[in-house]
Amino acid sequence: EYLQRYRSEHQVSRIWGSRERIVVGLTGGPEGRTLIRRAVRLAEKGAGGEVMAVYVARSDGLTSASPKELALQRTLV
Repeated sequence: EYLQRYRSEHQVSRIWGSRERIVVGLTGGPEGRTLIRRAVRLAEKGAGGEVMAVYVARSDGLTSASPKELALQRTLV
């Protein structure tokens, strides 16, 4: 209903295409590489899906990410 109202209010008559976006949250641990690969496989199954990754830092400071691992994950993404 919201979308229909928006289209009406903004005089949008044409329906636009959409595509899937997958966001992966990374902590800098080695499991990130597995998560990235899994996200890419999911995106490939869809119609031109896109994979994005975000680094999630813990606020308590108990763990820190490996800069080397994050660099590898950045390259993989």
